[in-house]
Amino acid sequence: MIKRLTTIFTIILLFSSFLSINLTVSAHSNATDFSPKENEVLQESPELIELQFSAGIEHDFSLIYLMKETGEFVNVELSNKDKNDLIAEFAELDEGVYHVYYRILSEDTHIVDGAYRFAVRTELTSADEAVFLSFDEVVEKAKVYQQEQEDALLEQEVIENEEQQVETDHENNMEDVAEEETVTEATEERGFANSWILFGLIGFGVLLAAVILFRKKK
Repeated sequence: MIKRLTTIFTIILLFSSFLSINLTVSAHSNATDFSPKENEVLQESPELIELQFSAGIEHDFSLIYLMKETGEFVNVELSNKDKNDLIAEFAELDEGVYHVYYRILSEDTHIVDGAYRFAVRTELTSADEAVFLSFDEVVEKAKVYQQEQEDALLEQEVIENEEQQVETDHENNMEDVAEEETVTEATEERGFANSWILFGLIGFGVLLAAVILFRKKK
């Protein structure tokens, strides 16, 4: 009887251990499908990237970075359709090779990092030649790139403001010149009118003097 109970207990322990291990493994979220596919060459820009996982993930703590092979990052907007996927939407991509880096937090708090590549209207080198950064390296590189972009935008804004100020100053100068020319023309016109009045008075005086002299002679 004791031997039988021991056997049953052992079976229950083994089954519990197996169930526990199975649940633990299945709780980890591993990538099962990519769109675009890994090493896929597309003739048109995709509208989004969609990653499928084997179990649910915490979307608020999951990330996707899309980086061109030449180092430029693409702005993405993350969303999801269900608990097992992660979607990144973006504007139309230029020709080139793109690396997708992702880090997800599974429902059991297990962190999974991964990376793959695809191409748009260009050929890919051999998969063995592909070089991927670690996710932490990508994060640091993204910070530097974002700061460079912000600095460039700020510099461009300063240049545009300076150009606008130059244009405004030029317009103001042109208005001042036009006003001065208007004043000068008005002054010249008044002077011209005054000259005619003076000539008229002189002529009238001469004529009057001639009339008086003529009468005296009579």
